[in-house]
Amino acid sequence: MGATSAPSGEPHCQLSILPVRPTWVSAPRIIRADDPGRATAIAEAVLAVGQFIVYPTETFYGLGTRADLPSAVERLIRLKERDTGKPIPVIAASADIARATLQMTDDLVSLADAFWPGPLTVAAPPREDLPRGLLGSGTTLGLRVSSHPVAVQMAVAAGGLITATSANLSGGPPAQSIQELDPALACSLIVDGGRTAGGAPSTVVGMAQGCVRILRGGAIAADAISRVVGYEVDS
Repeated sequence: MGATSAPSGEPHCQLSILPVRPTWVSAPRIIRADDPGRATAIAEAVLAVGQFIVYPTETFYGLGTRADLPSAVERLIRLKERDTGKPIPVIAASADIARATLQMTDDLVSLADAFWPGPLTVAAPPREDLPRGLLGSGTTLGLRVSSHPVAVQMAVAAGGLITATSANLSGGPPAQSIQELDPALACSLIVDGGRTAGGAPSTVVGMAQGCVRILRGGAIAADAISRVVGYEVDS
């Protein structure tokens, strides 16, 4: 039977195209951070098989996977559409784990003692067994001990070291709440810790010609770092 047209004089129906909020390609599990035991146990199971979680930090939400699994790190780089030359920051579950992971000079140890847990990332050569993808095109790993309790729990769930790159696609805005996450960012678990504080990122320090150097300015001022090491630090 042929299609019929609307009677003469009767208006044709027109379709309105309404904006549609993107939906997750594969809906992740969401668990509240105020049940830390359950959140840690579920995260541990997800991370053990090289999957990804989103979790809150002091500033924004981070995208985490086990930093000691090369295949997981490689997939993280592809997922974020990230330049392979850019290093991936990592959070350690404790200062002891961080010190065992990095080859730190006495000055860097002094800074870690002064500012960990907190917004100080130390860039130093890592132990040999960690994935090279964490280093980008360089030779150092950026590592910190977070002051956010959920971030610490997730590092524990990851076996001590968890990636802490921002939970967004490369070039996209960082998220301060799970409502701001890009649905294209595929992950298995979201730990909802409410809205994060945002603000300045961690200060990144490393060594150059035997002296501490600020590689990226951030929450800890240069004069505070200089006071700890006893000399003026360049940036």
